[in-house]
Amino acid sequence: MSEKWIQACVLHGSKTGYHVFVHQVDRHFRIVDWKKGDGWSLRGAVTISCHIVHAASKMQIQGICTTTDKNELQGKIQACAQQSGDGGDADGTPSSDPKTKDTKPQLTSAIVVEIDAAEGGVLNLYSNPKWDVEVMVLVKPSAAEDNRQAPAPINCAMIGWEKQPSVVRVIPSLLGVKPIRGTGADLIEAAHKADEMKVKGLLAGGVSIDWTDDEEMEGVTPLYMAAQEGHEGVVSTLLQAGADENKAKNRGAAPLLIAALKGHHGVVTLLLQAGADKNKVRTDGVTPLWMAAQNGHLDVVSTLLQAGADKNKTWKNGAAPLYVAAQKGHVDVVTALLEAGADKNKAAKDGSTPLLIAAAKGHEGVVSVLLKAGAFRHKADNNGATPLYAAAQEGSQEVVSALLEAGADPNKVTKDGATPLYAAAQEGHHKIVSALLQAGAHRHKAANTGATPLFIAAQNGHKEVVSTLLQSGTEKNKGKNGLTPLQIATRQGHNDLVTLLQ
Repeated sequence: MSEKWIQACVLHGSKTGYHVFVHQVDRHFRIVDWKKGDGWSLRGAVTISCHIVHAASKMQIQGICTTTDKNELQGKIQACAQQSGDGGDADGTPSSDPKTKDTKPQLTSAIVVEIDAAEGGVLNLYSNPKWDVEVMVLVKPSAAEDNRQAPAPINCAMIGWEKQPSVVRVIPSLLGVKPIRGTGADLIEAAHKADEMKVKGLLAGGVSIDWTDDEEMEGVTPLYMAAQEGHEGVVSTLLQAGADENKAKNRGAAPLLIAALKGHHGVVTLLLQAGADKNKVRTDGVTPLWMAAQNGHLDVVSTLLQAGADKNKTWKNGAAPLYVAAQKGHVDVVTALLEAGADKNKAAKDGSTPLLIAAAKGHEGVVSVLLKAGAFRHKADNNGATPLYAAAQEGSQEVVSALLEAGADPNKVTKDGATPLYAAAQEGHHKIVSALLQAGAHRHKAANTGATPLFIAAQNGHKEVVSTLLQSGTEKNKGKNGLTPLQIATRQGHNDLVTLLQ
């Protein structure tokens, strides 16, 4: 008989703490049952047609024994084995028959039971409502040629569970892995360290795959930890083992979000392929795409967009992915989002647009891309500040030039009556003052306080700005509340301005 580990399943006894492993050998299923907790169990390899014993429990499955006595149970199994013509040795060690030799996983305290698939025993077992069914592995697909006539374990597992498809989950390559006793914390640590073999061993040993550490790690799961660290192998193992790809930590961050934030493109791809919710939000409204855009991870952004992620979903402050990408100066991400159809004028709650925030941060490349895409160059925030005003205030000469070339209005005022020229004069940006004057900015336009650009420059001691304004023909005696620029400069102790303003 060809002994190939083709497929396997694991059934978790919901009331017993036992696991049953199944693998397919030609037209038979081989069951490996071992006790999970402390206590005794049997050892040996026997063959019992169409019967499964749930060792050391009073539950009877396909009924040959209900005893919990070790010797009595072992004796009955040996008797059944002898009746079937494939008895194990008297001490319970595996039979020397080549049909059973070395076919079970290397597990401690195991009973090996072979079941004829054609007689339906496995189907009855899988549909037993006292068991939670979980498909464990699909190994060596090419070897399935030996099993064309036998029902596959994954098909058997679905019998009776059509309305509960989430119960059936695929787990790769756990056969031959030595089970490891451990805790959920051990699994998280193994995931953190990218110890794939330990992860597999702990899973084979029955550790809860979605265990969370609520006290010390805010609800982090093993999958979240692996995704955060970018360990693709562990992520793949956990996903195929049935880890909940959308299970979030306490503040709502799911594995996909943390992988997107960190820029782990391979992990993001695995999670999306596993069905992760591409638009699952953190409690503050942040999405995976938002995180990837903010951090400039172009490959992740592109993959999420291709997967259909919501490109205009906003954070709690109203900022969309395009906004935060513009804010951080990620030209390539901004370009990708625009090409995907992101709203180029979508404003945050304070009214600022992607163009305005990019201008305020001095990101000339982003400003250029947004202007070419048709972003509104005059759209102001809730205080009336335009992109040009923001750039003039922050001192970005290149951005000011780009906006002026695009036709931005140099005289548009804020709610306080301040113009871009006023803002530049106030901050001492003399080159921007010169550029605005050349673009036709009104040099005498006062803010609501009555202060003119020259007055505010004199008050703040900006000599080069004062000189530039005077050279442009600004009236030197036009002031605020009866004070002239000369008087405010003298009062503020800016003696170097006195000569200029006299």
